[in-house]
Amino acid sequence: MLQNQTTILTLDNSGNNGRFTLFHPHRQPQDWAFRPQDRARFDDFIGDYRAALGKHDQEQRLLRIGQELNAWFGDHLGDPPTSPWHFVIQTPQTQNLDDDQKAFLNVPWELLADEKGHFAAQPHLRYNPYRRMGAAAPELPPSDYRLSLLFMAAAPVGVSMLNFEEEENAILTAVGDTALDLEVEESGMLRQLAVRAARFSEIRQADGSSSLQAPDVIHLSCHGGFSPNDKRPVLYLEDETGAPALADAWDFRDEPNLTRGKLLFLSACHTAAGRPKDDESEAPLPVDSLAQDLLQSGFPAVLGWDGSVRDDEASVFAADLYRHLAHNSSLVEAVGAARHGLFHRRNRQGDFVKSDDWHLARLFLAPAGGGPLTRGSRPRRYLDSQHGVKEFLDTGKQVPVATRAEFVGRRRPLQRILQAFRRHDHSGVLIHGMGRQGKSSLASRVASRLPELKPVVVYGHYRGEDLLRAFADANLGKIVNQLVRDYDTSVRHDPTRMNDALPELLRNPDILEHPVLLIIDDLEQVLTCSPEGLHRIGNLPEREALAASIRSFRNAPGASRLLITSRYRFTLPDDAGRDLAERLLALPLPPMDEGEQKKQLRKRRALLAATDNPDLPPEDLGRTGRCLAIAQGNPGLQDILYRLSRSDPAVCDRTLDSLHDWLGGRALADTDDGKGEAVRKLLEGLALDKIYREALGEGERVLLRVSRLFHLPVPEAVMAKAAELADGFEPGAHRLVALGLWDVWPDPVTPQARALALNPMAQSLVPTPDEARLRQWAARCIGVLADAWGVSSAQPSHSPQANLELTRLALLAEHSPVIEACADHAISWLYKNLRYRKAAAWGRAAVEQLQRDGWQPSLALLRWSADAFTIIGDTPAVREYYRLALDLYRDEENTFGYAVLLVSHARNLVNDGEPDKALESFTKAQHVLTRREHPREYAITLGDIAGIKVYKGQIDGALALHRERLSVFESLGDQRERAVTLGDIAGIKVSKGQVDDGLALHQERLSVFESLGAQRERAVTLGDIARIKVYKGQIDEALALHREELAVYESLGDRRSSAVTLCDIARIKVNKGQIDEALALHQEILSVFESLGDQRERAITLGDIARIKVYKGQIDEALALHQEELAVYESLGEQRSRAVTLGDMGEIHLRRGEFDKAEALYVEKRIIAEHLGDISAIAHAHWGLGRIARERQDMEKTLEHLSAAYGMFMEIGRLEGIVFVGLDLGGLIYGVGQAMDNQEFKEHGRAILQRSRDGLRQLGRPEDAEQVDALLRA
Repeated sequence: MLQNQTTILTLDNSGNNGRFTLFHPHRQPQDWAFRPQDRARFDDFIGDYRAALGKHDQEQRLLRIGQELNAWFGDHLGDPPTSPWHFVIQTPQTQNLDDDQKAFLNVPWELLADEKGHFAAQPHLRYNPYRRMGAAAPELPPSDYRLSLLFMAAAPVGVSMLNFEEEENAILTAVGDTALDLEVEESGMLRQLAVRAARFSEIRQADGSSSLQAPDVIHLSCHGGFSPNDKRPVLYLEDETGAPALADAWDFRDEPNLTRGKLLFLSACHTAAGRPKDDESEAPLPVDSLAQDLLQSGFPAVLGWDGSVRDDEASVFAADLYRHLAHNSSLVEAVGAARHGLFHRRNRQGDFVKSDDWHLARLFLAPAGGGPLTRGSRPRRYLDSQHGVKEFLDTGKQVPVATRAEFVGRRRPLQRILQAFRRHDHSGVLIHGMGRQGKSSLASRVASRLPELKPVVVYGHYRGEDLLRAFADANLGKIVNQLVRDYDTSVRHDPTRMNDALPELLRNPDILEHPVLLIIDDLEQVLTCSPEGLHRIGNLPEREALAASIRSFRNAPGASRLLITSRYRFTLPDDAGRDLAERLLALPLPPMDEGEQKKQLRKRRALLAATDNPDLPPEDLGRTGRCLAIAQGNPGLQDILYRLSRSDPAVCDRTLDSLHDWLGGRALADTDDGKGEAVRKLLEGLALDKIYREALGEGERVLLRVSRLFHLPVPEAVMAKAAELADGFEPGAHRLVALGLWDVWPDPVTPQARALALNPMAQSLVPTPDEARLRQWAARCIGVLADAWGVSSAQPSHSPQANLELTRLALLAEHSPVIEACADHAISWLYKNLRYRKAAAWGRAAVEQLQRDGWQPSLALLRWSADAFTIIGDTPAVREYYRLALDLYRDEENTFGYAVLLVSHARNLVNDGEPDKALESFTKAQHVLTRREHPREYAITLGDIAGIKVYKGQIDGALALHRERLSVFESLGDQRERAVTLGDIAGIKVSKGQVDDGLALHQERLSVFESLGAQRERAVTLGDIARIKVYKGQIDEALALHREELAVYESLGDRRSSAVTLCDIARIKVNKGQIDEALALHQEILSVFESLGDQRERAITLGDIARIKVYKGQIDEALALHQEELAVYESLGEQRSRAVTLGDMGEIHLRRGEFDKAEALYVEKRIIAEHLGDISAIAHAHWGLGRIARERQDMEKTLEHLSAAYGMFMEIGRLEGIVFVGLDLGGLIYGVGQAMDNQEFKEHGRAILQRSRDGLRQLGRPEDAEQVDALLRA
């Protein structure tokens, strides 16, 4: 039945002339010649597909490609068959494909479509395309066991972090423990993946025999792409140090263990894509993708992505795929079902979730690939997904470890432990560090990653008999239990007998056959503090038990391993004075980094959402940010605070305030609610005060205080220089690390080296030093730190974070060489990351220090500082810094840096009300910022010029520039700037009355900024959407959006944008009748714009105040304000705002009875608006002219103008216009109907008035609505 619904399209180029052959259900086989124009069409399809990905109109472009593909078939294809429809794109051979066949395989057949849409979108078809290289052969036999999956993620240093834990978790959740054998290789290394595959292939039977069967699936989650030099397709894997290791198909060929399974899933971007073009003129290259290369290397099936896929879509696809494979579907059917599920995906509420990436998955099959992977249900090993977790839970541990669903991050420590176990050059591993930092959870994760080792967990009691009991509780067999019973009594009486008991246990055949991972958890419970040196084990039984463990595991045969967790590092001398603890690999565990913090937050947020708790308060992102900032990477504290923020926000706020004080060295405040006690217990459990009093000498306390100087981990030599403790530094530093008060991190600049930092929780022991002390310490060490991080006067650090730290310390130390090298890079980073206040403050301090020392500030430093001053509203500083930069660097006017300065200066001129001078600067900058040399900057400048054209009413010219700009950003793949451009186009569409089109663009733009985490741009977009909501009469929604927008600007210190948003809020208050509040707000805003020197925004605010004065009857004052406003617009050449003001002045003259003056103003307004294509302004002019005609008793013209205005407002959906013009028009028609006793007129007028009444209610004016209702009832 499956074969009958399968279409096979083959391209055979083996003869002199290539031919297509098509087998299609219910039709005779067809063949036809392959022509050069077919190849040209294939190249077009591939090129158009590449060009469509990620564009704002991707959906429409992909549909067009799919329909063109269908048209290419002509009448060969015919009607689609019944469901399921499998479509095979095939070449007769697996190897030696020519370029035409490669292009044939690269065509996006997934998009195939007709007039109804994509075939993949039509549920009744279940269209499922895949590619086969070589004629189909008998399928590989399925496994008799349940589905087996070997998973490896790679996250090299310096490569953006993927959410691979979520992908692994989604697979487990979808398939469950009972249908999947999952093993995870943590190294990220191809060689270790092959070793793990070989080990996973061994299946042991109950009778002791074993057989070999490769895992069904190897799943790689990582980044894919193309090597920088030769553009060959590669995966970004890891080497031993975690650095990137590029792996191509040849590397896989060196690991034959990997090709013995049935599917390789490359869950990495671009793994099914050919090499990208080097430039726009180059034709698409039909070279093999990595997936094709690997299929030719011996894999029977390879699944990859033909482009960049989002993490969440990759996870959903993988989960669906494995769910179907585990239930014995064929590989072909499972891929089709996963693609179909992604296209038709719904969320927990049943709402449709649009997929942008449904078409990217590509399945390549060798002749025997594509069938079911499994037909059995037997496990290879009797382990579930909680392996390594439940063993901790069984100990009665009060603080549970993170489950597999909760665990995130800790990749480098985990890799280091597994590497140490592989090498076995230590007796075991000791994980130590600050409390609640995740040591036990990491140990549990290690256990889950070593399914071949049986976890034996010791917690709470650490004598020899306790260790033996843990072996017995682990169900390791009768012989082991007998050995435990044999030694139990003797060990109780003589703890040294553990030196006999443990080696005998580890040599036992059962344990050699089934090795163990002995985990001694939370050992600090039996450690005693020493005023000198490290902690010790005070009691003999515990001391002998641990000593025996370290000795035994050092020389034990087999694969058993030892893992210890402890708050503190310890010493354990033997009788000969040797420290047995030195035989352990000591691994200090630092807090989570920022990326891991965000991962943990996302995971906890998802787990809370899954509870469907209706009483859960909504999340406040500001409060969440405080939780992360206070926790500073301590996973236990972060988890408590975040859950508290969602269960009781008020208690959380008080707790956060208390913690802030505590970290500053003050006492922890009492909480008046039991919910906050969890935090108190956590902090008390850290016992920091006791450590400070009993364990630290004065030298160590000095080191602790000095380490508050640094905001980043720094090399040990830098810490020593700051403290001026060259002789006593090393032992002091060793103790602080051993006590968990200092953390060991990879160096921010040289990750292979180690660096030191104060643990965030230990800040509570050391109040913030005063400014003079900080300056003294910074002056001592700034030169050493600059040398360590490779900084010279001409060369900053390549690390943005290092530049920030160096600049901060150099400003404290007043050290001009480092300021000159690093400050412009640091301030640029602060500006780009929305830290405007700090950027401005540091910029000012840097320039002033350089000037004091006789150094010339760099052009970049002056420009970035001025840009920051612009945002925070320091207009005098803006003008000073731009003037200084233009004067100092005038001889560099043909350089890129100077051109960018001209652009920034021109924007400031626009704000100062000098658009013509600004246009001159923009034009001059474009002589350097050409499209060919600097396309991104060229396109940004086009947007600035388009903005001036909009001001001047040259709308079509502005729109043309924006479209050119959009094409540049799309060719560059610049999502952020593309979204900014969409917003500018949307603004023009709204002004032309195309409100829904504009709203759609803003919403698309919003989704882009949210995905990019672009906080400020998102706020700007919220404001644009809010203004459309006002336009449509959705006042309360608009107000909520503006308040959210305002909170962002205030947090960023953006005075100008805050004031503009307050103007929007004040206008809404006017609409709601809150006139006095609105007037007070506008007057406050006016002073802000005056201090900023922003003529245009000041003029707009004058107009707002004038309209309120008209409302209050203060006509003369209002007219004077409008005249002042009009003069500004005329000086700026801004036609749109000038037209609005003419209308406002016409309204005043109309109220005064000066009809000729009013008419002249409204006519002039209409002429300008018609030139601009501004339908709303045209309608407003007609409304004014209609009211003038009514006052003159000219009913024909009154009806003509009011009807024109009303029709235009209805067309564009402008609720305010519909309401107020409707009151005039409806009242007029209704009155005529009454006078003429014409029922039709009366009903027509009544309908218009009813619409106005309903609109008044929408606008939040219930009293006015009641007056209309009374009129209708009369």
